[in-house]
Amino acid sequence: MVKILHATDVHTDLKKYEAIVNQANNSEVDAVIISGDLTDKDSEAYQVICSQLVTSSLKKYGGEEAVRKIEQTGRIDLSALLEDLGNDNSKKFIEETVKAFRAYQASEIKAIDEVLKACKKPIYAVTGNHDPIFTYKLMENVHFLDREGSAAIGGINFAGTPSTYEMVPGILPVDYGHLGDYNVDGNVADSPEYRRLSGESIDVLVTHCGLLDRLKRDTMRGKKPDQIMYKTMKEKGVRLNLSGHFHEKLHWSHEGILQLNPGSDLFFEIDLKKGSKGTTAESVVIYEPVVKAA
Repeated sequence: MVKILHATDVHTDLKKYEAIVNQANNSEVDAVIISGDLTDKDSEAYQVICSQLVTSSLKKYGGEEAVRKIEQTGRIDLSALLEDLGNDNSKKFIEETVKAFRAYQASEIKAIDEVLKACKKPIYAVTGNHDPIFTYKLMENVHFLDREGSAAIGGINFAGTPSTYEMVPGILPVDYGHLGDYNVDGNVADSPEYRRLSGESIDVLVTHCGLLDRLKRDTMRGKKPDQIMYKTMKEKGVRLNLSGHFHEKLHWSHEGILQLNPGSDLFFEIDLKKGSKGTTAESVVIYEPVVKAA
């Protein structure tokens, strides 16, 4: 039996990260799993900071009209901005803004990692749609399953994928190209993520957005339901999907596959058992994080 602590969408809440470390260190869990969106405090801080940096840089390089558009729409249309600025100023604008934004993100990521280094149990995660591509490079105390490969915990193989393609509005897309690897419009076999997962040994699939979220909510939104996770899990006989993305507690089942999402305000402590018919969740204990007052 393997016991894991499952959390998700912590969004740079350092007090919650401290609670994760405390829970892990004072329990019998073998490892911690975080299903994405480790960064971006309050789920919108990046948008605010990015908008401030963009407008400041635009004013410097003569993009007053672009600033007015951002203020009116609340969105950053990068291609339109570059067109408004012209070739000479576009490169300067991009270099200055991206450098400043990356510096802000890096300081946030390092602050998270500083808290997590106190954890005595190994921590595994996947990239969420709020996490820039370089997150895994700056977090020395977290192994990212989608960027650094699958991991075995007590004989159970955990693999991961972001499983999300929703770009966060108002953020420069420069460091979020990894979301484009999740091809949902064409042939599943053409998806870089499907090809990568095909080469992994998988008992449990850790994702940001979950299997049932994709299959059901995509249909509700009038989109073609994603088949990458479904095809991968069915082909490999995977019966458990640990997910996040939506901030409410969820537990859905589909064709023998169980999706678990603790939401952003709870932790799951899950007992896992590997058998001849796959790895299953034998029990789930729900915890509310004990956050210490400042």
